[in-house]
Amino acid sequence: MTISDADLQKGYENNFGPRAEVLACVCSSQRAAEDVFREARGAGEQKFGELAAKYSVEQISRSNFGKIPAIRRHSGNPTLEEAAFALEPGKVSGILVWGDQYAVLYKQGETKPVVQDFEAVRGELTNEIRTKKLYVAMRKYMNDLLANSNIENFIEAKVSGSQVVPASATGGNGSVIVPR
Repeated sequence: MTISDADLQKGYENNFGPRAEVLACVCSSQRAAEDVFREARGAGEQKFGELAAKYSVEQISRSNFGKIPAIRRHSGNPTLEEAAFALEPGKVSGILVWGDQYAVLYKQGETKPVVQDFEAVRGELTNEIRTKKLYVAMRKYMNDLLANSNIENFIEAKVSGSQVVPASATGGNGSVIVPR
């Protein structure tokens, strides 16, 4: 299992890099998002917060006048990340769509990274990435093993899997798992 420089860089940006501080208004319909966008253009931070409190269907942003936890890079939602980091402070994003939700963002700014020295955290990042890759490989191996096996349960007279094992191959003493 190899850990590339790109893996380390993404890990550093995710854990220690700057984060985008934004206000968000998450809507369940495009029409509501368009209304928020129309009213938010040219409006300030306070007005955007009021719009989020009024229109947002997401509980955190609604109750905090649009304030959500800071967005970090490589955290799993590339649409949101790209828009949040591309905005200039004080600007409103376009309507962002993912799944069945629509959102409009207002950028407040970016945080300053606490850790500036990549080499100081390189060992910690390497261990974390190695562990995550190991868990992914183990999960894949177990899924492959289960997908390519046949389970014959003599007690309940059930056979699962796609390969049929003759009874003579089991020795007649209970369940057996046979890899293909």
